[in-house]
Amino acid sequence: MKWLRFVAVAIVLLLGARAIEREAWIPYRLNLIKKQVEASTTAVFPVADRMAVALVARHNLEQLAPYRRACATDVDLWMETAASDRLLGRADDAIAAYQTALTIERRPEIFFNLGITQLGSGHRPEAIDNLARALRFNPQAGYIGDAVLSAEIVRRIQQTSSH
Repeated sequence: MKWLRFVAVAIVLLLGARAIEREAWIPYRLNLIKKQVEASTTAVFPVADRMAVALVARHNLEQLAPYRRACATDVDLWMETAASDRLLGRADDAIAAYQTALTIERRPEIFFNLGITQLGSGHRPEAIDNLARALRFNPQAGYIGDAVLSAEIVRRIQQTSSH
């Protein structure tokens, strides 16, 4: 019977270790990686060298990829993924990542970035809808430099708030 108790204790310890890894260690590691990815993404945005930008973005995606399943509900994981996809010019992948982020949390900056990405990839009606959502949530969510686009967004906000 001692061996049965030993096996039971071993199983409990293994399950506990796995739970600690899943609930604490993996999210902790992801937070460290997200900080690095955010810093490198911010640093590379003003860089004109497309090759350097692509290298950083690919590296970011490689760093984030292992966590997509284990931390699928981490909204910042999807935001950082989308930002790196945008840097690589992969608008459809960025749009999908922003949409995933929105299923987790509906934040103005997600709607804004999704709208800007959609606008850049030729999805103007969807872009206007998402930019209007962002600015309805938070008028300071982002700057729209195009007067015609800004007027369309204001009209959309007024239409949706009158219904």
